[in-house]
Amino acid sequence: MKDEMKVSVILPVKNGNKALLERAIDSVLKQTYHNFEILLINDGSTDEFAMEMKEISEKDERIRFFSVDSLGVSGARNYAIDLAEGDIITFLDGDDTLNYCCFEEAVRILKNSRYDALFGGTYYIYDNKADIAQGADYDQNWVEAEEFSATSSPFRKAYSLEELKKRVVRLTPERVHKTRSECVAEPYRFGDGGYVSRGIAARFIRKSAFQEGFFRFPLGIRLYEDAIWNLMMLEKLKVCYVKAVWYYYFENAASVSNAYNENVINDMEMPIERLSQLMELSDPLEYHAYTRLLMDSLRYIYKCLYGHPDWKPEKSVRKAIKRHLYKDAPWKEIKTLRYWRYSDKKDRLKASLHKRHLLFTYWRSKWRTL
Repeated sequence: MKDEMKVSVILPVKNGNKALLERAIDSVLKQTYHNFEILLINDGSTDEFAMEMKEISEKDERIRFFSVDSLGVSGARNYAIDLAEGDIITFLDGDDTLNYCCFEEAVRILKNSRYDALFGGTYYIYDNKADIAQGADYDQNWVEAEEFSATSSPFRKAYSLEELKKRVVRLTPERVHKTRSECVAEPYRFGDGGYVSRGIAARFIRKSAFQEGFFRFPLGIRLYEDAIWNLMMLEKLKVCYVKAVWYYYFENAASVSNAYNENVINDMEMPIERLSQLMELSDPLEYHAYTRLLMDSLRYIYKCLYGHPDWKPEKSVRKAIKRHLYKDAPWKEIKTLRYWRYSDKKDRLKASLHKRHLLFTYWRSKWRTL
């Protein structure tokens, strides 16, 4: 008997890694729930990689292959949303994988509830080592995770509907500020090493929610576009968290997110400005999440620009940028009394270093020990 609901997986890629892309797609093809489609979007890749993507798409008739002209990840996702034929839409990046039970479990919940969207759990993996994701400067005690091989994710039986109901966290109006802060910078963590990320990971949304142009990804923004997208959903849709690991997020030193980027400051400041408009910064929880995002963004700027070995500007340029990151908006917020009041002990230490122009020195010493 044909399954009642169809899942559309949107997977945009630009010049990725063929082996990783095959791993990602295999995690979909091996789902215990079989009524799905994969919309594989070639977002302006080289001819060679586009051909490899097309070859991968031919391995299963449920993979639909499309080529677009460098729309960017947001544009490519929006393009695919309009083409999706499923009742449920989810997203996957080309170097990540899905738990084999997640479609079955997500469909069970959506078939038996009135939720518009489910936010499931993510498991964080760094160079084939796994751990609960922590903040930018938390100590990370990595453990070996050989089960995360190139072709497999950990197996487990799908939870029953009764077990899933116990794992659902209803987002009540009273919890709204905490929920919004969790989708910006304070992940909701639960057992099994899982957490609800601020990205697109483990999101299952009814296709009907996307009708008439709603809940598209913001264009012209390269970073944190998914945090903006999450805030828009939380404002309008009936959402719940599901305490089940559905998505495996792989980060490695060679990934794009760790690459040198001379425009990273501009790339950061545009979405941060947008987020400041969407968030209720008068609320302590949301303000704390906003400033935690600022601190994480500064670390990212150090990693991709200021502390990157490929960045070799004139001394005056380096000093001007450093001055901007300590004295101008939005970064100067980290030195305010309000930041001090609503931050935790570790953030207050970093704020003190920021005030004394020692924060980047601190990160330089930290990265050398990793």
